[in-house]
Amino acid sequence: MVRMLAIFCVLTVLEVAVALALSQPPTERPGWYGFALTAVAGLMCIGGVESARWLLRRSPAATAPGPSSDWTRLWLWTGVPVGLFLVLGLLSTWVSSPFLGPKVSMLWMGHFVTGAMVWLGVAFWPIRDVLGTRDASGLSQRLMQAGLGLHGLGIALYLWGYPALLRGPWKIDLGLLFSLVGHYYFVFYDVLLAGLLWGLVFRFWQPPTRLPQPSPESNAPEPDQN
Repeated sequence: MVRMLAIFCVLTVLEVAVALALSQPPTERPGWYGFALTAVAGLMCIGGVESARWLLRRSPAATAPGPSSDWTRLWLWTGVPVGLFLVLGLLSTWVSSPFLGPKVSMLWMGHFVTGAMVWLGVAFWPIRDVLGTRDASGLSQRLMQAGLGLHGLGIALYLWGYPALLRGPWKIDLGLLFSLVGHYYFVFYDVLLAGLLWGLVFRFWQPPTRLPQPSPESNAPEPDQN
């Protein structure tokens, strides 16, 4: 968790510096600009992997009831934070776009939209896994429903606000929005944010612990002593 926080802090400083340089003409950008972009992408990937490892192996989510597949569990536990950040990212972009300009605003939105689109794009497989898992606590189903609901709210906000954005100080082209998926490191950034958010939530709430599965030896009949 400490490493995740350290990566996030360094990332934030680098991204602020990159955003300030991005507002300048290409010929006037400092020499470290390209290196900073590469460092940001690399740190996002490292932070996302570290967050996924923490969620699946060391956090309370690792012992919570649910599917056995690591991919499904990662999808399940990142759904709510990624959907929440999608909604907040859209709202903050609409508010700050007149001050940030088109390039910075689009990249800011990409931090949250990219992970949400990937999460929805692969949902058909983990949904079947969650529905086929016996979970007496119902935690898996509630997490899935909350994640899908927040993503649906984000899509509704985007579709509702899209015409207004076309009349605003800059335009969001739908094709350009989907092209943000090519910025794969934003997906890792969303996983990093999801881990940080759950780390905060777990300080106040703990999920139930799944019961240990009985071993085959314990179910075997005892040998006849006669």
